[in-house]
Amino acid sequence: MALAPLPRRIRFLPNKKASLARASNITHLALTALLNASLMLSTLPILSILPVLSYANDTLDDEEIYSDDFEMDFDEEGGREGDSVTGKSKPKKTLIPAYFTLSHTLAYPTRNGNHPVVNRSALRAQMDYGFGEHYFLRLDAKAEVDQVYRGEAQYQSVSDEYYRRSKARELFIQASLGPLSVKIGQQLVIWGKADSGVITDVFSPRDLRESIFTPVENSRLGQTMIVADYYIYNQESQQQFSLVVNPDIDVNEFARPGHPYGPNLIPNASSLDAQFNNAIILANSENVAPGFSLPDAEFGLRWTYTRDNFDVALMVADLVDNNPIIILNEANNDLFSAQRPTTILTTILTTSPTTLPATSPTTLNSLFTSHYKRYQMLGGGFNWGDGNFVWKGEFAFKRGLSFNRLRPEALTENIRNIRFEQVIRAVKRDSAEFAFGFDYDHNGQLSASLELTHQALFNHHDAILLQGRDESSNLYGVVTQKWRNDTLTGSYTSGYQIQDKDLFHRLELSYDISDKWSTTIRGDYFQIKDATQSNSLFGALANKDRVSLQVNYDF
Repeated sequence: MALAPLPRRIRFLPNKKASLARASNITHLALTALLNASLMLSTLPILSILPVLSYANDTLDDEEIYSDDFEMDFDEEGGREGDSVTGKSKPKKTLIPAYFTLSHTLAYPTRNGNHPVVNRSALRAQMDYGFGEHYFLRLDAKAEVDQVYRGEAQYQSVSDEYYRRSKARELFIQASLGPLSVKIGQQLVIWGKADSGVITDVFSPRDLRESIFTPVENSRLGQTMIVADYYIYNQESQQQFSLVVNPDIDVNEFARPGHPYGPNLIPNASSLDAQFNNAIILANSENVAPGFSLPDAEFGLRWTYTRDNFDVALMVADLVDNNPIIILNEANNDLFSAQRPTTILTTILTTSPTTLPATSPTTLNSLFTSHYKRYQMLGGGFNWGDGNFVWKGEFAFKRGLSFNRLRPEALTENIRNIRFEQVIRAVKRDSAEFAFGFDYDHNGQLSASLELTHQALFNHHDAILLQGRDESSNLYGVVTQKWRNDTLTGSYTSGYQIQDKDLFHRLELSYDISDKWSTTIRGDYFQIKDATQSNSLFGALANKDRVSLQVNYDF
């Protein structure tokens, strides 16, 4: 079971000198030039598909297709892209009646309290419906109610947002004509092969409210997209060309302060740095997506070649970052004059350089807002089957990732004349990322996976907010054993953050009681070397160990 990707973590850090800054500038420039050329070539197919997308947007109201109140949290049928070394098969037209899953999940922390952190009932509906000779409809939706937000006093501040949620993850129509297949509607696009990081799986944002407690295959969020696939077959190989256009841009959803896994605000904060910290946390967890915009649509092009037990893919994309940066909230904040729009704090601070007046905390909390910038990606991946092993890897060069450069000390240097860009401003950095690992299967009973992921930022020489270091490496492994005619499954999952030496352990036991009933028991444990200095997500979850029970009924 894959972990959810590790999001950026809020932390104030001293300046560092990146090891990649010592790497060859020629390599960096070559990757940038290759990405530019790839993006220019990939825009050509977009010109022919934009009229179709524009017509769909004019004729189909979003509310006629799906409700904005829905939620999703369930497995993809068929697993992630790249699980099979034989590649994707040609789309099939099937007629399958709707089916439902009723589930209840109960989770308790093993430290710091004996009240539940999850007490959720959910109903999931799925339908695959083929009609005519060339058309197919898919629905995958879920509604849930979590009693934690009614019964536990400490979560009342977010009860209206998290008590009842529902959304359709997939609701699309697919039309197939010979080797061409086109899907329009709410859907998922899965490009990546890695289990523990987002290397090339860049199109589908994640529901990260419960962090790594939600497996990555359950956390992906659907978006209203148009996806065209063209297949070329011969006796020995298959090629697939995929074009993705996404005007309905969604972003990662993080837990807000007050959620069991949300960031902690500094209580009763009166100092300037504490108020500044709280304002950044609140802005970072706004979860306000850019929304539907045809001119600002994301797009990507992917080529896949499959032969025997080997497949390789190359891809290029122009995207909106799923993680936000923080900008000054000038549009809705009348504290700032038109003459000096970037001057901050002057009208709300007392003569003291380190404290705020008693009426200012709420005002300062709305000082910032989140904003999502664009970046470009050039990437690739492969699968190679060799006996019981499947070796897999992927790489990506990402240009123009946006971060905030932070100088909190500027708050006390010249408080009356401080300007916003002196304290926190947007900077762009390029990154090189890769993942490499294997999957092992023995007679379908015993399986194991091991994977290494690594990210390196070019020119990481400033104090970067939400990105703790210039290089980050993670090891991820899972071992699974099945018994009793595959009705009983036990697994052990572990993650290791190499730089911080933080460990995560998960033990899980699933039992299919009958054709309709199943249950899963899980325990999660974090082994953190130093929670005060850790930059990893595991460090953010220190003392969040928990046990959980889930019961499912299929009908």
